[in-house]
Amino acid sequence: MSHRFLSREYLDEAARRIGSDADYQEAARGFDDTVCFVVEPEPDRGVTERYVAGMDLPAASEVWVGEDRPAGFTFTAPYGVFVDMMTGALDPVRAMTQRKLKVAGSMPKLLRYVKGTQSLMRVLQGIPTQFDGTYSSRDFGS
Repeated sequence: MSHRFLSREYLDEAARRIGSDADYQEAARGFDDTVCFVVEPEPDRGVTERYVAGMDLPAASEVWVGEDRPAGFTFTAPYGVFVDMMTGALDPVRAMTQRKLKVAGSMPKLLRYVKGTQSLMRVLQGIPTQFDGTYSSRDFGS
């Protein structure tokens, strides 16, 4: 079953997978912070909604959808940048260095967990996902 990107069901599945993935848990050991994803709309691509979602990492014991909450890290980008990262077309570290993905939070701390970031993306890329607008052609999984 696939989940709409950043829906409550998607985040619940992400939390389940993140919390049980031994490789990710090892790579992110010591991170202990909250992350918030702010996904900006792209009306010309059929994405009219602004998405906000977050979770605590590495535990992923709490997730939230639709609320702007204070977080240790906030990642902001247009919807298409997140689609590119989710489908493997754009590495998240490269997205940050190219300023396609804006980051609010401690960069030195984030850079200590590059392996954890890559492992997190691997976990998320395993979730069958449905995208909005013209990005629906990039849905993956079943």
